[in-house]
Amino acid sequence: MKVEFDAIKDLTPHIWTEGREWMWMAKVWAILEKKGLTTYETQAEKLQIYMRAVSAAAIYLDYIHIVFDEIEYYETLYWNITEIMSENELFFLYGRARTDDPPESATDVLNVLDSHGRADLMEVLTQEMSLADIALGLYYTGVDPYSYDYGDDEDDDQDEEKELRPFATYDGYWKLITESTASLIEIAEFPDLMAGYEWLNENAYQIGMF
Repeated sequence: MKVEFDAIKDLTPHIWTEGREWMWMAKVWAILEKKGLTTYETQAEKLQIYMRAVSAAAIYLDYIHIVFDEIEYYETLYWNITEIMSENELFFLYGRARTDDPPESATDVLNVLDSHGRADLMEVLTQEMSLADIALGLYYTGVDPYSYDYGDDEDDDQDEEKELRPFATYDGYWKLITESTASLIEIAEFPDLMAGYEWLNENAYQIGMF
């Protein structure tokens, strides 16, 4: 059996007006599907897949906390988790993953499980995505993802005409991220973008060199 994207797409807290958070989660899910990490045979395996979705949402929140100083949405993530996992299931999963006594609260159990899950998930993602694509993909969830089309103007004295193109679809969004890296960096708030990239590049989840 398989955990479909629709089952977890709303886990990531909706923060920005444009609502592109789901595009990050969808990209993560596409990679996990490619790796065979969204299918299960037992209840424990299903819960582990749910935890990968939790980790994907948490990576997103960690990034925007570094770059945009947004911190209040972690609680929203924990509330959203109750839609897919019960407290009993969290404690069950803890018992399957660890041999020590679990913390007293389900939130603390979740924190322990997720702290390891983020590193494992990031290791999978970096097998399929560059750090630049990850950083840009996360950054442009909160910033309008426009790029410039430059006209073929042969008159060097005339200003180049630029046409803004919004990308509102999943395919268009990630095509933009992977094919327009230079222009996206140019129009970004460079210090903020670099803060996020440096955080990722400095082994944010202590998994060793990416």
